[in-house]
Amino acid sequence: MATVTKGQTFSATETITNTKLHNLVDLATVSGIVNADIDSSAAIADTKLASITTAGTVMGTAISGLTGVPGGAGKIPVANIDTGTTANKILILDSSAKIPAVDGSLITSLNASELDSGTVPVARIDTGTTANKIVQLDSSAKLPAVDGSQLTGISSIPNYIAGDNIEISSDTIRNSTNTTYTKVKEIRIARAGTLRVKFNQSTQAVETTAYARVYRNGVAVGTEYTTNLTGGGVDRSEDISGWSSGDLCQIYLKTTNAIHNSYCKNFRVCCSVPSTSQLITD
Repeated sequence: MATVTKGQTFSATETITNTKLHNLVDLATVSGIVNADIDSSAAIADTKLASITTAGTVMGTAISGLTGVPGGAGKIPVANIDTGTTANKILILDSSAKIPAVDGSLITSLNASELDSGTVPVARIDTGTTANKIVQLDSSAKLPAVDGSQLTGISSIPNYIAGDNIEISSDTIRNSTNTTYTKVKEIRIARAGTLRVKFNQSTQAVETTAYARVYRNGVAVGTEYTTNLTGGGVDRSEDISGWSSGDLCQIYLKTTNAIHNSYCKNFRVCCSVPSTSQLITD
């Protein structure tokens, strides 16, 4: 209950005037006001209230309407935000404005698609061989045909160095009964340099001599090999330089007797570091 303290006191013999009566009311004070003393319709304006700055005065349960917080109200200090890289934490960018290392097991979806064993399904990736596309390797795990105008820095690709690592192979048996050189196998070369060309040569009959030779773009560049061996034949290996990107490495055969075949198999183009040559004739 509030207490009213009178603003004027009188003695038993004091003369009362209108001024003294006014002071009795006008100078009176009220103290000890409690909640029950305030009428529910008082509608006290918030401009009459002092700013609340004392810690613990306002509890979180009393806060509502956060969507109405004005943009100029300031920002919550990072120290007051529960940040981290584990579950139920707010992720904060590092000093390079990048996402820090995060436990991948916490990621459950990407672009509304379930992750499969930590990989993004190919169907969710914009693949292709034109500008601004992700290039997808073909069924042989090699680069598909790409518009060369999209490529830059080709000069930085190292040249071939002859070696025993297979760049590409064509092991099927091919034959010719022609008595003049005839192309039976062909591979398109991916880059420049020196290649080690290998193949197996044999003849159908010992009385017939088989010939084989490596050609480049229809021009002979390799040693002319001959054999009268049948069955397993003989393995050839020759280092040939001067290749350029797009050249055709070819095997040509002929025989001295059109009745008997000249054979070639296990055609292999080898180097120290393989890349992406293309088989043309198997």
